[in-house]
Amino acid sequence: MDKCVRCFYNTKKSQKSFRGRRKLKGSDNEKIRCFLEQTMNCSNVSEESVLCRACLARCLRLMAKSSGTTNALANAPPVFKFSPPSLPSALPVSYIINQEKAPDVLCQHPRVPVLNPDSITHPSSTQTSHKLQVQPLQGCESSFTFSYPSCPNDNATIDKQASMPKHSATATSSTTAPDTDKSELKQLPLTTSSCDFPPTSVPPLSTHQPMSTVAISSTCSFSCVGMRENVGMSDEKQTKLEGMSLITTHSRCIICKQPVTKDCTVIPSNAKVDLIINYHICAGPKTRICKSHLQGSRLKSSLDVCKSTSKQNCLLDKEKSDLLLKELLSFLRSEHDSPRLNFDDPLLSDNDFLVWTGWTKEQFEHMLRHVTLRDSTNRSSVNALAIFWIKLRTNLSYREIAVLFNISSDYNGLMSISRTLHSVAAQLNTNFVPSYLGIKHISREEAISHMTVFSNVLFENKLSVVWDGTYYYIEKSGDYSFSRRSYSGQKKRPLLKFMSIVFPDGYVVDSIGPYLSDGRNNDAGMTTHIMTLNDELKDWLQEGDVCVVDRGFRDVLDVFEEMGLETRMPSFLGKGESQHSIEEANQSRLVTKVRWVVEAYHGRVKKFKFFNDVIDNSFIPIIGQLNRIVTAALNAFRPPLYKEAEDDLAIAQKMVQSSKVRQNLLADRVKSGTLSSRGRWTPKNESDNSFRFPRLSEEYLRSLTCGVYQLKQASSYTKEHLDDYGDYSFDIHHLAEGMIRVRIQSRHISAKRYFLWIEFDFSDVNEPIKAYYCQCKAGMRTVGCCAHVASVLWYLGYKRHSDKPILKRRRVSPMVLNASDI
Repeated sequence: MDKCVRCFYNTKKSQKSFRGRRKLKGSDNEKIRCFLEQTMNCSNVSEESVLCRACLARCLRLMAKSSGTTNALANAPPVFKFSPPSLPSALPVSYIINQEKAPDVLCQHPRVPVLNPDSITHPSSTQTSHKLQVQPLQGCESSFTFSYPSCPNDNATIDKQASMPKHSATATSSTTAPDTDKSELKQLPLTTSSCDFPPTSVPPLSTHQPMSTVAISSTCSFSCVGMRENVGMSDEKQTKLEGMSLITTHSRCIICKQPVTKDCTVIPSNAKVDLIINYHICAGPKTRICKSHLQGSRLKSSLDVCKSTSKQNCLLDKEKSDLLLKELLSFLRSEHDSPRLNFDDPLLSDNDFLVWTGWTKEQFEHMLRHVTLRDSTNRSSVNALAIFWIKLRTNLSYREIAVLFNISSDYNGLMSISRTLHSVAAQLNTNFVPSYLGIKHISREEAISHMTVFSNVLFENKLSVVWDGTYYYIEKSGDYSFSRRSYSGQKKRPLLKFMSIVFPDGYVVDSIGPYLSDGRNNDAGMTTHIMTLNDELKDWLQEGDVCVVDRGFRDVLDVFEEMGLETRMPSFLGKGESQHSIEEANQSRLVTKVRWVVEAYHGRVKKFKFFNDVIDNSFIPIIGQLNRIVTAALNAFRPPLYKEAEDDLAIAQKMVQSSKVRQNLLADRVKSGTLSSRGRWTPKNESDNSFRFPRLSEEYLRSLTCGVYQLKQASSYTKEHLDDYGDYSFDIHHLAEGMIRVRIQSRHISAKRYFLWIEFDFSDVNEPIKAYYCQCKAGMRTVGCCAHVASVLWYLGYKRHSDKPILKRRRVSPMVLNASDI
């Protein structure tokens, strides 16, 4: 055991320094062991225990004081504390002090300041006689009175007035001692900081036992070094923190224990509190820490702190206790004044960042590197970026954000939030957006990697981009001219438009806008404006590239063709037609299989409530910047919208083959009259045991529908088709075995229902579904099927056989009134 059983000091580290160690072996130390256990409350004291000599001297004094004898102090004469009056700068003095019996521990104790002979100087002035009263330290029983003559040749009188231990005698002397060289001076225990003494000589003291003498016989001054204020401090003045480790070193980092470098700093008060709370470590006043371990003035979370496996009891003196209390109070005061939602706090988790800002902590810190705002009295740069994203994510008002960040809700406070949002938007638009958005940030070689299996197979490995417009609602403006031009006749609301250019995997090439929303600013008008004025985009696109658009671009197809670009657009219904032909339906399905990503991107943007709600007109000047910042962040941190599956290539090839079919035989049979909706059909339901329908797997359904979009709608269609008892109804025809007819309600129009027919072969395991036809607009197609057919196949072939059958249709809440119920 190397640690002191009382103060837990590791004596092995400083065996040759101030603190030596002493083992409590043998019967001679039995009384000391008992005294430590019974009086000083030390536990686990044994013969193998170690006691540092400072604690040993303390123990001996307390033993002597409690027993009323001085036997325990036979080898430990007292250490004296000098309390001089206000003295002139130089005094004549010589003195003799008993040091023969003083053990090493008294001269080497680190709490006791000593006379440093090397600091002797020679003053030249002489002063009148003065006396210096010498008082003992706590636990000692002796005191001296020194008389100083007024001239250098007078003698100093040493009068020991108080009682002495039995081994020494009281003596008063006034004789002259020979001069002693400065090198012969011994270090004396003193607590005064500086005293100057002119020369004199003192005779040896008359004692019953030999005593060593120390004489100063030249004009000199000395100062006490190594002083500490808590000399002889009792245990009652120490603060004991159980289970805490005290680290006071300032030569190594307190976290990683690496030597201090230029990247280290004095540990902040808030970080000290984090160490105490999270790691049970009490740091000294000048303890150092690497800046990489800090986040502002706080410790980063999940640090690997190097510390001893066994926790010690931390003893703090009054000075350190006061300092610790001040730091704790300062921390509490700063927490009281800090924002209620403080993103400088390293304890905030990734989920906290994700809920409030929409981004993880790592993504947030990446964007923070592009913001160079200075900290202000209202917010730090971290909280400034948080205010920006919280506004976009939640669309809270400025007043609500002011409450979150402990900012004044008066006019000046709200304006400071507005300035913060505009400043962050400007810096992100300048420093962050160009790296992730715009035609300049990506080359054609990089664009090839954003093509998908479906775009390559369906469009013959050509580079494809998807065009589409979106809009954001705004407030009605008091500027009548702007109000008229921002009013959409289609949506019957004021709004602003943007044009999005997206790759087939969902990566956004650019988002251009805002545009007005009158008749001149439709999709075709915006595209013409972009292709006319945006020379960079025209140079980037090459002849033969495919532009995937919707029906709103029909007036701009000539512009694309003039540039040598190919276009893919869904088909229009002809005048008087109610259903697409098989060729039109199949080609439209090939387009929508690639085009859906642009709609999904718009949905991602509008998950930020700022863009989904009505936007205040004060944001119109920066709405373009905000849209580009969110889009660039989606490109940087969100995964692609399209995720390639193993069977995508097979599905794409099947779609190409199915698109070549020019006739739907089942549709021809229905239209011929035999199996029409007016034929003789018998109603049935799924509970009829005589009805058999083949079981279908999810993989087969996904291959049949050429995707998952129709299957996601199947549940809603099925719930509406179930009756009050949960039965699924359909019709069968006595002349058509292996065929069913189902009547499905349109999800858009209440007065419209569609009949659909499905032909199946129960004996064919690989291809049980032979044909299908629906009366809806896209019901003729053979590339996949419509959502009505998919819902019937999904329920009869898959869901009703699963362990979790579909829930019954929910009734309209009785709290919602219906005016027709009279």
